[in-house]
Amino acid sequence: MNDLKKTGKQLGGIGKFALKSVIFFVKHWFLTLLIVLGIVVYAFIFALTSSDQGINQSNSSEYCSTVEVSDGAIKGGTGSWTKPGTKAYNLAQRVYEAFLSHKYSAAAAAGAVGNVMQETGSHGNTDQAEGYYGDDDKENGVFYGNEPLGSGGAGLFQFTKYTKFAPLKDKRWLSVKSQVDFIFTHADSGTQDIKAMHIDKITDPSTAALRFRDWEGGSEPDARAKNAQTAYRLFNHIKGDSGVSDTTANADAGADSQSASCDSDDLGNYDSKDWVVPLKAKSGIKFGQTDSGYNTGDQSFSGSRNGSQLHDGFDFGTSKYSDPIRAAHSGTVVAAGVSKFNLGTYNSFIAVQGGGAYQVYQEFGSNGNGVDVEKGQKVKSGQIIGHFANGASHTHFGLTTSKKMMMNGSYSHDTWRDPITFFNKVKAKE
Repeated sequence: MNDLKKTGKQLGGIGKFALKSVIFFVKHWFLTLLIVLGIVVYAFIFALTSSDQGINQSNSSEYCSTVEVSDGAIKGGTGSWTKPGTKAYNLAQRVYEAFLSHKYSAAAAAGAVGNVMQETGSHGNTDQAEGYYGDDDKENGVFYGNEPLGSGGAGLFQFTKYTKFAPLKDKRWLSVKSQVDFIFTHADSGTQDIKAMHIDKITDPSTAALRFRDWEGGSEPDARAKNAQTAYRLFNHIKGDSGVSDTTANADAGADSQSASCDSDDLGNYDSKDWVVPLKAKSGIKFGQTDSGYNTGDQSFSGSRNGSQLHDGFDFGTSKYSDPIRAAHSGTVVAAGVSKFNLGTYNSFIAVQGGGAYQVYQEFGSNGNGVDVEKGQKVKSGQIIGHFANGASHTHFGLTTSKKMMMNGSYSHDTWRDPITFFNKVKAKE
């Protein structure tokens, strides 16, 4: 009984306190308003802070997860450009129809196709230029923010420099029609012969292919001529006043309406800040330069190894880059020592998970020499993690979102990203 009375008194006291508090805040309404506003402002600031931190691990308005292209990008399966239904075939048809729209004869349009397919058109991508040759648009496409690495070659019409046509991420890169129209409206005197082909009424696809090749440049004239004959056989049935089918017109219209304002998140949910280049360029060397030139050759992401196999990273050679090796982004060391896959003599290996990707360092030493960190260790951006050892001539650096590729290596571009393009994109500190 005494306990009940005690509890009742306690509840009564709480009630009186609550009532007095309400009366106080009603009487002092201005103070109440200030307190409420303070709580609202605090909550707003907290939300903003959380959002800023979330850029590092999730999507935001500044860094979208992907650039979705529904109608503009050419679709289809993999395979030969001569097989209906493949992505490359659909591209070839669109090129053919775009030239028909400029009053080309069927043979002349086939000649244009013959040249395009000999270049990078066989991949089925519209938006490659000057240094990209792969199948994946998002890894190689100019529309997706990948800056071309070379000074010539590649692309439907090898626009050199690529900015003559359109800048990075411009929607026109997805439109075959826009690129063909550019040829006919461009003031360059070198295009006069191409423009005249609609007047000359060419009837032989091989002749058209050679004239187109003389304008564009390139080797293998016989292959271009053969391609032109094939294109003529595949597409000469296409007619119409404009020469452009509804399918092509709608697809190019989709490309023209596609917004290119979103920054493609081509490494997944990566951190947009705090990146550091792994090795500093020596005095007088521009970052991104290889021993064989600026971002070209076997040492670059666009170079090749073992014939046609693509390099999966960038080699920082000792002649242009110097010790020490630094963590490109803060994270956790997930591998340190000797690579699990065959790297030959120079098999020292480090992998750091951080910034939304695996940073892979290899070939800078032998048998674990040159490794200055341990597995499980936390590292910060710019922290020294290794050095050249055993007379190594370079450090191979790669970026991938795949744990499997990180642990097993690859000479392909599968899941790997061009480090130099990425470092430029995130404005990595040198």
